[in-house]
Amino acid sequence: MAQIHSGAAVFRTDPYGWIADWNPAAERLTGIPASEAVGRPCWDVIAGRDDDGALLCHPGCSAARLARECWPVRSLTANVRTRTGTRRLVVSTIVVDGDGADEAVVLHMLHEAAGAAQPVA
Repeated sequence: MAQIHSGAAVFRTDPYGWIADWNPAAERLTGIPASEAVGRPCWDVIAGRDDDGALLCHPGCSAARLARECWPVRSLTANVRTRTGTRRLVVSTIVVDGDGADEAVVLHMLHEAAGAAQPVA
């Protein structure tokens, strides 16, 4: 597959979660260059956690299992590792079913999460 061309931060993994492509917008958003992301497991690069600190990204994550089985993967908000610390991002996943001999293509789009909800007085 050729490099991903998008203004949005996008990366591609295999169905097991290993990063195959990391576009320039993902580099800008996270500060992590493609040379440090490609070829590594996404749970090691992204290291996503929920707001309580619980792991979302790990070797046995349900998103990878759903992708392997070509089921829809819901978007999630995660505190993601960046070059300068963590950043609250939405991770949206698109699974494109492989045709026969090909594995599914798994694309993940990253974008800024909306701010925390403000309490109503």
